Order: sequence, then structure tokens, then C-alpha cells
Amino acid sequence: MGEVGILKRSDRVELIRGEIVKLLVVRLAGRAIVSVQMPIVLADDTEPELDLAVYRRRTPPYKEREAHADDALLLIEVAEAGILEVHRTPDAEGYRDASRVAGAATVALQAFLTLL
Repeated sequence: MGEVGILKRSDRVELIRGEIVKLLVVRLAGRAIVSVQMPIVLADDTEPELDLAVYRRRTPPYKEREAHADDALLLIEVAEAGILEVHRTPDAEGYRDASRVAGAATVALQAFLTLL
């Protein structure tokens, strides 16, 4: 596609099921921050270090105050097991929606619908 002028070398895209899509990082630019292996404060006594997190932009910036649960759009902890636990709709008691996915199932990232 680059050879015929449809795409430029600088275009940040990927091919997903036959559709050209902007890379997630490009689509989130200016609206969210990707964090790798940094802690998040979930409670006074709980601060896990997640493998990957996507946080909404906010004031004050994260270098001045650590991330808290209400900042999170997506949290990922990688495990060796073949089961994915999906937790959605957080509240003060935990999550109102939790499920397990195994095998080659697909999980939709609902938090990004307004950002994409």
C-alpha cells in the first residue's frame, strides 16, 4: 500500500482482520497514558505493580501523585495460566461484573469506546 501511495511510511497503522486501524497508542495520544510495571493505589494497604495499565490524563500529573483506581481505564496482569479474569464496573466493594474467559475467546475493551 505504501508503494502505490495509499499509506505513508510514517503512518502508524496495523492490519486487523482486513481493516487498516490506527495503532492504539496513536489513538490514545493526548487522552490517556500507558504505564508499564508501575504500582497503582487500590486501597490504603493495597498497591499492586501491574504489568500494563492505561490511565486517563489528569491534573495533577502522575509524577506528582501516584495512580489510583479511579484513574484506570485498563489494568492488565499477565499470568501463566490459560484463563483470563475480566473485572469491570468497579465500585467501593470491588467489581460488579467479573467473569473468566478461557481459550481463544475475545474480550472487548469497553473502557476505550469514548476514547477511540
